[in-house]
Amino acid sequence: QIQENAPAGSLVGILHVSDPDDPEGKGTYLFELSGKEKNATLPFQVDPQGRLSTTRPLDFELGDKREITVTATDSGGLSLDSNFTIAVVDLGAPSVDSLQVSEHDGVLQASSRTHALHLAPVVERGVAVSENSGGWEDAGQRRIQASGTKSEFTVDVTGLTPGRKYYLRAYA
Repeated sequence: QIQENAPAGSLVGILHVSDPDDPEGKGTYLFELSGKEKNATLPFQVDPQGRLSTTRPLDFELGDKREITVTATDSGGLSLDSNFTIAVVDLGAPSVDSLQVSEHDGVLQASSRTHALHLAPVVERGVAVSENSGGWEDAGQRRIQASGTKSEFTVDVTGLTPGRKYYLRAYA
């Protein structure tokens, strides 16, 4: 198994060949990978020592497993195919607490707290502002990014027109 978003070059496992013609295991083998990836480029590679590693980060949301076939060929040209299923572990998305809004000296402030696993750190957090209650992806939405890296954050919400209704949502 491999965790999603692990960097390219992450070790998945080490392949071992058991060959009755090489009982001491001192032979050399050529490894080839094949699979059913949609884009025809497998996200894995195997080196001559049998170390299977990733060539790019894997995304759990694109599939919770990857199926590959490894062909091991000995120096005499004999080969064996073995099928493997590699599980991709979901790290989970960060979550955000409910947004708290207050006013201090005439400035509207929005505060919240993010929660994330250390393996899936929050790279951006803040408050989205929209005039549409469901408009988190609309052109009128704007984001106010919080500074710093702490889980608790507060942003000043400025640029609001008096008398208009706004919807605010914390995001990470």
